[in-house]
Amino acid sequence: MLLAGALGTAAAVSGAPSAHPDSLGVRLGEVEVSDRAPLARVGADGVMRFGREALGSVPQMFGEADPLRYMNLLPGMTTISDYSSGSSADGMAYSQNSYSLNGIPVNFPYHFGGIFSVFNPRLYRDAKLEKSIRGAAGEDVLGAVAGVESGMSPRRDIAGELNAGMLSSSGYLAVPMAGGRVSVEAAARVSYINALYASFLRMDGSQARYDFGDFDAVVNYAPTGRDNLRGTVHYNRDHVTYDDVAYSLMTLLRWRNTAAGIDWRHEGDHMTMTHSAYYSGFSNRLGLDMGQIRLSAPTSIDRWGVKGVMEWGELADRLELSAGYSAELYRIVPQGVELSGFGSGSSNGEQERGSGEVKLWGEVKWHFAPGWSLRGGLALPAYFGDDGYRVVTADPRVTVTRRMGRGDLSFHVGRYHQFLHQVGFSEMGMSSNFRIGATSSIPAQESWNFVVTGGWRPAEWLSLTLDGYWKRVLHDPEYTGAVLDIVNPDYKCDAYITSPSGFSTCLLYTSPSPRD
Repeated sequence: MLLAGALGTAAAVSGAPSAHPDSLGVRLGEVEVSDRAPLARVGADGVMRFGREALGSVPQMFGEADPLRYMNLLPGMTTISDYSSGSSADGMAYSQNSYSLNGIPVNFPYHFGGIFSVFNPRLYRDAKLEKSIRGAAGEDVLGAVAGVESGMSPRRDIAGELNAGMLSSSGYLAVPMAGGRVSVEAAARVSYINALYASFLRMDGSQARYDFGDFDAVVNYAPTGRDNLRGTVHYNRDHVTYDDVAYSLMTLLRWRNTAAGIDWRHEGDHMTMTHSAYYSGFSNRLGLDMGQIRLSAPTSIDRWGVKGVMEWGELADRLELSAGYSAELYRIVPQGVELSGFGSGSSNGEQERGSGEVKLWGEVKWHFAPGWSLRGGLALPAYFGDDGYRVVTADPRVTVTRRMGRGDLSFHVGRYHQFLHQVGFSEMGMSSNFRIGATSSIPAQESWNFVVTGGWRPAEWLSLTLDGYWKRVLHDPEYTGAVLDIVNPDYKCDAYITSPSGFSTCLLYTSPSPRD
């Protein structure tokens, strides 16, 4: 659908009819508009899935249809404000969520203030959200797992799109090659806030400046009818500056994500397997310039990982089996401080820390009786910290679902661990927060989830969902420091992190939402 007027304009062209069900249905010279706008589809296992069509059914923000902003409108997702970067999933903290693009973890998925995410909805056409009910696969976190995907098969049509919004413009291009066996897709976005709105961001004695940009590229290759290869590259950066003349103070914030990965999927006669390798890096620098005194607080994380999934469909009568592995290494620089001025300098900067985790997992789906199904899995994670801290544990997860005519009801119990903490003095989930691996003084997070979820469709035009949960949360890290604490010469971030335990509970609620 074309967006015109104050919020921006969009145009799309296609050289041939698309073979993909999520394409725009647009050919050169004409625009095809559908009056049917499907929303997110909620599976009986609690997984919410949606594509580009769902994004087009909700109001766009400054000319952008953003997948993460759409997720925050779904049941169980809450934010502090419309301009908060963090979101809570079923009562958990924003630091307990994980985000990924084509399976690659992204450490901070937002541009400043959460106005946009770093995920381009034109390139990453499908998304899913898992909250309190999750299987044995996936990243080890206590909150939600949100991911966007571009697909594994090469595109067979030429496609392009330009979007002009109030704050930024974006472009997308897809080109097939080698007779449809290869396709290259690229998307980019750049802001012009400083160029157009600098005067509006200037007040008495102060001036704010902000710009951002991101770039994505995906290459798909199908060497055979049973194999698909995919390469993904992502980069985004944000620059924020705030000058206060009255106090001779300049605040600077710089951050960026860099990610790259490769996937190989093979479809056999009885088994489908996918293997992946990736790198994800995030760096952030908070700076204060007070004329004769300058302060810089850098932090960064680098992640290298491999993972694989093997799936056996219909291994036996009404029985499906899947298994997999994952391994990840972290190199982390926690938040420290570098001071300069008055002809001298000092630093209490943190040293690099290294840690890692590995996991084996298996899962079975069994339709043991008419209308009944069971999904059971076991994850075996192991974590190795740089201070000698070790965790080897087992996380069982079981979901039983009963389908009844126009409705279904699921019961879930599961144990979850999280070994990578995110803490800081921002209550809105800003990039100034930092990550740190579990240590003996800040142990791994743990939760037991007891969940009930259900749905009922009394009519074709109406569907109701209900959810309830009780969670026991252990060792939930909390940062007790303040901004000025980081200027102390003996500042060490570990001393300002506590690990309290508690409960998270929600009564059942209902909300309209189309279901599978």
